[in-house]
Amino acid sequence: MIRPWKDSDIPEFAQMNQDPDVMEFFPSCSTPEESKSLVEFCKAHMVKHGFGPFAVEIKKTHEFIGFVGLSYPDFDAPFMPAVEIGWRIAKKHWNQGYATEAARFVLHEAFEKFNLKEVVSFTAMPNKKSMRIMEKIGMVRDLKDDFDHPKLDKDHWLCRHVLYRMTKEQLIAQDSIQIEKYSEHWPVLAQQEITNLEKLFSDFSCVMGSQHIGSTAIPGLSAKPIIDLAIGVQNLEAAKILIPVLKDFGYVYWDANPDTTKYFFAKGMPPFGSKRTHHIHVMEVTHHDWLVRPLFRDYLKENLETKKAYEALKLKLASEFEQDREAYTSSKTAFIRAINLKAIEPKLRFEFLEPKHFEILLKFFNEPHVQAFFSLRAWTLDDIKNKYAERVLENNKSSIRSWMAYLDQTPIGFIQAYPVKEHPWTGQDFTNDFIDHACGIDFLIGEKTFLGRKIGTLVFNKFAEDYLKNYKFLVVDPDIKNQPGIKFFSSLGFEKNKIIEAKDALGREREYQLMIKNQKEFY
Repeated sequence: MIRPWKDSDIPEFAQMNQDPDVMEFFPSCSTPEESKSLVEFCKAHMVKHGFGPFAVEIKKTHEFIGFVGLSYPDFDAPFMPAVEIGWRIAKKHWNQGYATEAARFVLHEAFEKFNLKEVVSFTAMPNKKSMRIMEKIGMVRDLKDDFDHPKLDKDHWLCRHVLYRMTKEQLIAQDSIQIEKYSEHWPVLAQQEITNLEKLFSDFSCVMGSQHIGSTAIPGLSAKPIIDLAIGVQNLEAAKILIPVLKDFGYVYWDANPDTTKYFFAKGMPPFGSKRTHHIHVMEVTHHDWLVRPLFRDYLKENLETKKAYEALKLKLASEFEQDREAYTSSKTAFIRAINLKAIEPKLRFEFLEPKHFEILLKFFNEPHVQAFFSLRAWTLDDIKNKYAERVLENNKSSIRSWMAYLDQTPIGFIQAYPVKEHPWTGQDFTNDFIDHACGIDFLIGEKTFLGRKIGTLVFNKFAEDYLKNYKFLVVDPDIKNQPGIKFFSSLGFEKNKIIEAKDALGREREYQLMIKNQKEFY
């Protein structure tokens, strides 16, 4: 909630302005006297102009957390005179949407209450976090507007600034959610653009394919009239060469995208056009969205009632969040993920480990989320071969059996299963009857974009049903510090047994939480 400043805000504001993280993109932290002077400036600005930087507090607790508001900049620049929207939030309240929420409100007030024609925002070029907020509230950057701040030396690392603009017309065009009835012209437009892109990318070996995704790809479904296209690449880093190519082709690149697993582009976005017409999502061909969004599309094509339910949800949310694109999108997430799981399940399969999988396993083992508690270090291909050669199906020299989990033709995870009686834990106190009917499990999702979507649950349960029916008990042993892993196995019905001590693969003494699941459904 925004409100006028209070004298009681000054000490907290002064403390905030001495936080190096909050002031990272300013020449220096502010002294208490400078902070007090800034509050007085904000008050005076409101008296003189009717608006200014407002104090921001949390509605429920009334805790002061910073400011968001409008002001006239006090320096000369090519875009002056202008009204700036700016913000500064205490660090402990970052990443909770407060700055974005307050800025959206202030931006609407600027046009509706104060009748401003245009609002600008600027920041030092390295400040991606602030740029992200500017873009989330619909402001648009024009590279030609970038400028050197006149109050900083030319060689200062913060001198070069970016400028974002917003007019009332742009706000309406960019933020409003407008659902239209399905048009048979949409797939035609998609195919035309795909054909153009294929010609554009003909000399780029990093591009593996393209596909029409999103609601405009589902016949009979009402949708925003924006064509969503996915471009699959072998390696995202190597695909950076596509960014200037797509820019030259009329697309705007979102360089402050918080999702670092994809590149996002829009065509027709003001001021480069009057209305968005196309989105392009560049991602690796092992990415969750490259594999699953087509499955979602095809599932709705084949299931009329589900398509009707999704359309009803879209229309309802478009009415509720007409001016809030982010809320509209996030409110669909639960429905989409539930359908994704239904679409994914019949496409899951498992292959016994073979030498052809070793390079995939190498990639998985060197992912940070896998190294944290499973592979523990950087691996080479020789490391993989030395450890797993005896476990491949053709050799069959180990009682530990290993599988790769696949979504259709793409490996997404790794599973090991072993009889507990042949691989006991030091310090376990299981009965002989238990040991004879128990199977130990190691399990990981290697493709990081599949994490946090309940797909791991689906994969594990299907594997247990397909391969582990002969065991009455399943046992896992996550590191005691691996709380996400412990929470995951608990959600699968595993119960905590006891904590044991053992050395990990690096020779370090660690504690592990033994967890047990009784497979009652198979007995």
